[in-house]
Amino acid sequence: MEDETEFKRGPGRPRIHPQIEAKPELRPEDPRERARLREQEILGTLGDIDEHQDEYRIDPRFIPEGWSWEWKRFSVLNEIQHSHINALKRTGWEFVAPDKYPVVPATNGVIVLRGNALMERPQAITARMEERDRRMADMQMATKAAQLEGKIGPDYAASNKGEAIRAHGVAGARKSYSPMPVPD
Repeated sequence: MEDETEFKRGPGRPRIHPQIEAKPELRPEDPRERARLREQEILGTLGDIDEHQDEYRIDPRFIPEGWSWEWKRFSVLNEIQHSHINALKRTGWEFVAPDKYPVVPATNGVIVLRGNALMERPQAITARMEERDRRMADMQMATKAAQLEGKIGPDYAASNKGEAIRAHGVAGARKSYSPMPVPD
């Protein structure tokens, strides 16, 4: 008769014994030792961390005085973003000439790196646009803070006393609440 600690299995399958050896511990229990081993593993594949630089960093020696250079979206999935480029040009951005920045090779007269083109415009215009963006962000934050505090923003009347509101030439919207009739 078979031993009671063995389990019966189908024909051709080996017997299972309950005294199976557990696998030895693959990782050390001490978290500091695990961290040290993982650090060595990462540094072995990564190399010296200091050797990696931001590929989009522009050497300031190439930027002419009074100008700002920035990487701007040029293409997505190799499709040129014409409407975005035209919007950039309307705000003063122009492509940097390839001879001004020989660090990155140019294609068809445009310096492109991973779908971003190097563009320039006068620093005064950039500062003015950044200030405008900052004002708009501050205004949005103030409006949202007033809404969250239960106050209405300074540009809005606190109450219209249920009178019709005119917006874009359309009248009839009201701030007061009244139930809507339910059709039969």
